[in-house]
Amino acid sequence: MRPTRTRPTRRNGAPALVLTATLVLASCATRIPVAQEADPSAGLPREASVYLRADRPLLEEAAGALLAPADLRAVRPFLARTDRVTAALVLPRNDSGGSGAGPGAPETSEVFGIAEGTYPAGAAAFRLRLSREWRKEGRTLVRRDGKLRIAFAGRQVLAASTSDLEPLLDRLAVPGPHPVPGDLRPYWEAPGALWIPRPGETAERILGAGAPRVPARGMLLSLNPGEAVTGYSGTWIFAFESERDARVYAPICRLAHLAFIRVVHGTGTEAAAALERTVWTAEGTLIKASGFPLDLSSLFRALKAALPESSQGS
Repeated sequence: MRPTRTRPTRRNGAPALVLTATLVLASCATRIPVAQEADPSAGLPREASVYLRADRPLLEEAAGALLAPADLRAVRPFLARTDRVTAALVLPRNDSGGSGAGPGAPETSEVFGIAEGTYPAGAAAFRLRLSREWRKEGRTLVRRDGKLRIAFAGRQVLAASTSDLEPLLDRLAVPGPHPVPGDLRPYWEAPGALWIPRPGETAERILGAGAPRVPARGMLLSLNPGEAVTGYSGTWIFAFESERDARVYAPICRLAHLAFIRVVHGTGTEAAAALERTVWTAEGTLIKASGFPLDLSSLFRALKAALPESSQGS
């Protein structure tokens, strides 16, 4: 009797492919830990010269003001999933001989950002890994031209930078102190905010050795919805080391605010109205100027005028 020949079982590759893809997506989405109950923006570099924060409505308004229609359509899915973006700008060395460069300052400006929201992290990372425009380096996905690096920390955090991203990813797991001091944090938690620590050093990096150095801990611009349909109500907080410094340098704060208003609104009736609506108060080591109107297009114009060209091209 001839033995019965068993036909080889046809192997279906689909389950294996699905399993492999699932493992890849899961690893991409969960490889980078984030400290629980910690603000992810505490992972931003401590040596930054400027910090920015924007919630979704401000992001959408900024995108509409800054992007071409095609680019705006491309970023809308990302904006719809994003609750907040926090960014840090590390300014380059100043070649004019100023001492503001500081040890370890970069040759060109570096930008770091953390987006918080709900992202299809695994699927997005998997697609980028298959793209010829991106390559994988450690935990980071790097664009082929090297100008952008991104990484997903689970489904809630997207980190990005124009230079080495690994130190920021390490700080997400073990964050250090928040870049904004505790007494200023309520102003930072506004829909939009800008924090400039060590403003004297920042001015020196931008303007050179001759820039004035005011002994302030920092300057914080806080944005809240204004009375108009569009636009915001601004508050400047000038933070000093002591109440005496706050009293001595209060006139300098007024001059700084005047210069800012003129850059944003020009020298006409809008500037005069903004200055008239500004309310000045002193609270211990803090000098505050509040209630002046701002619109995003004017604010972006002021920021572009203030920052060096190398940072605008980053």
